Amino acid sequence: MRKELLTLLLCCVYLPIAAQHNQILNKRFGEQVKYVDSVFAIEQSPYYLKKARNKYSSIYEFAQEHNDEQLKTYMSLLINTLELYESSRDDSARTGVLDTHQNRLLQQIGILEQQQNKYLYPTALMYYSSFLDFQGRYTHAFELKLKAYEIYAAYTLKEFPEKLLFLNSLGGSYYKFRDYYSSAETMKEVVAEKIYDNNYFTSVNTYALCYRNLNQWDTAEHYFNILYHEAIEYKRADWQLISKLNIAHTYYRSGRITKAHQYFTEAYEFAHKNGYNFGITESTARLAKIAFDSNYYAKAKRLAHEGLSAHNTNEWKFTYHSDAQRLYGVLAEVYEQEGNYRTAYLYLDSLLMVVDSTSANRLINLSTAIKAKSELLTDKYLREKENANIAEARRKRVLYTSIICIALIVVISILFFNRQYIRRKQLEAEKDAAETKLSASKQKLDSYTKNLQEKTRLIEQFSKEIEQYKNSANQEEKNSIVLRLQEATILTDEDWTDFRQMFEQVHAGYIYRLKEKLPDLTPGETRFMVLSKLRLSNKEMAGILGVGTSTVRKYKHQVRNKLGLPEDGDINEVTDMI
Repeated sequence: MRKELLTLLLCCVYLPIAAQHNQILNKRFGEQVKYVDSVFAIEQSPYYLKKARNKYSSIYEFAQEHNDEQLKTYMSLLINTLELYESSRDDSARTGVLDTHQNRLLQQIGILEQQQNKYLYPTALMYYSSFLDFQGRYTHAFELKLKAYEIYAAYTLKEFPEKLLFLNSLGGSYYKFRDYYSSAETMKEVVAEKIYDNNYFTSVNTYALCYRNLNQWDTAEHYFNILYHEAIEYKRADWQLISKLNIAHTYYRSGRITKAHQYFTEAYEFAHKNGYNFGITESTARLAKIAFDSNYYAKAKRLAHEGLSAHNTNEWKFTYHSDAQRLYGVLAEVYEQEGNYRTAYLYLDSLLMVVDSTSANRLINLSTAIKAKSELLTDKYLREKENANIAEARRKRVLYTSIICIALIVVISILFFNRQYIRRKQLEAEKDAAETKLSASKQKLDSYTKNLQEKTRLIEQFSKEIEQYKNSANQEEKNSIVLRLQEATILTDEDWTDFRQMFEQVHAGYIYRLKEKLPDLTPGETRFMVLSKLRLSNKEMAGILGVGTSTVRKYKHQVRNKLGLPEDGDINEVTDMI
């Protein structure tokens, strides 16, 4: 009964439409594609194609009758694709029918390539690549998508309406192979067009996922929110749930656990309300982990069991079973916490099986992506190489020149950095030597100063002894004391020269700057200013210079006048500034 009703419905749709076929006779390819899509609501899915088989055939016969080769070829391509999907789903695949339909489609693709049909050839490549994806033959599918993209990339939507659909498919392949930059760039054009169909929602979601996987949290959250609000506007409950889950994952992965818990809870309730098992599985996987980390073990176990139950009945099977991994992991940890090690081991074993499968799949995906890109570039290179021996020789010369240049750059760089290294070592050695020399000179100057101070102390002691024997009648003893005092006299011209050299090593340029500031200083005043730099007392200066303290005070008075200082002015401040 159902079959008869379906046949009647198709006939009712077909009869009024048949008269409209003349609207697309000998029109541009873009107009013919839009007509077929709008009238028959055809999507590139085997379920929709199966319902439209009779419609394709009617348009094919109409195009053949009116000699529209482009339309006839386009409908033939759709029919061949449909038959390929149908033969892959039944027992006919075992009898060789699948190979027959596949060879027929491949033959048609070869003819379109020879004809250099700029619209139908990339379309045929994309239709066949979708079938290969359906079969899990991702490497070959990706190769065909890249070849097709080279052709249709420059077309406008008006002349090539399926461009957005094909870009979405190519971006999805990039994402599968974890090439998130290329995936985002591919999806960008689809997102910008804002044609609100299922293709658009898929593209926005993938676009946001790319940014999330690149750890650009704010951008990812922005596009997930756009997807959420547009899903509400167009009453797409499935995309409301998907966007809410992805916002929650974004919060979780960026460390905002409280916000993540809120959104996962909302997604969990929404999934229950609308009967989406995949949403229950995905939300409970994270909520169970959050509950376990917060030491709510009973809640974590309940959520994890509920998630696994929903996962086992879920028609939407995730490629890498990431939710199953999380659920098995939480249950293993919960049972271990309870001391039920046997059950914990069983769930841990299940987890390891899923992880091993996931790792293998990801490795295969990465290798297939690299292989597909490599093979495409090789094929393109070989085609461009035909009848181009001169270009090949030029390419080799450029290559060899580049290698030589790179080698020279490397050698020069090594020599440069080696020279810099040696120079740096030399400078460090010179610096160390200068610091050592400076330290030695400073020690020598300090020792010399201490020696002078010690001599001053001896002079004071001799003066006291002289004072004690001042009135002594023994002239011979007086002469002896005077002789000892004369022998203690210091800072001869030779001593001054040695002292000045040592002083200059510690206070470099001080005497030169002093001469510039006060060019009319006498030698005695100059020595006074030098000794003032060493913070010596008047008595110590007098002893060092072999003069009385009155002479030192005279020097100080003269220097104050030349500096324009008052009587209570501090000469030490002046010496610090020079």
